[in-house]
Amino acid sequence: MEHRGRDTVKILFCGDFISKNPESIILSDEFNNLIHESDLMFLNFEGAIEPGDPITIMGTAYLPQSIDSPAWCEKNGFNVISLANNHMVDYGQEALTGTMNAFKTSVITGAGD
Repeated sequence: MEHRGRDTVKILFCGDFISKNPESIILSDEFNNLIHESDLMFLNFEGAIEPGDPITIMGTAYLPQSIDSPAWCEKNGFNVISLANNHMVDYGQEALTGTMNAFKTSVITGAGD
């Protein structure tokens, strides 16, 4: 990995991302600069791309994402995506697999079953 001429690697960790309309998101110049000054930009993708009906579990909140959300994350510089969260299988294994496949250039991480 190229470290942009430095002896150090800048790592940015961001929390949960959820959006049904990612194109409406506006990042501040300060945050955008922080992303692009980093080498590794981690983001927790909190919920799968919605393929249809959620798996019904009484009292559970479902967090679907837009089909455009993975592309938005990558276009805005995020390159390490965590899928290890409690909403990733709200829409079942098919949605999890589809979400993983929707990221084209990022490293996908996860843990658990």
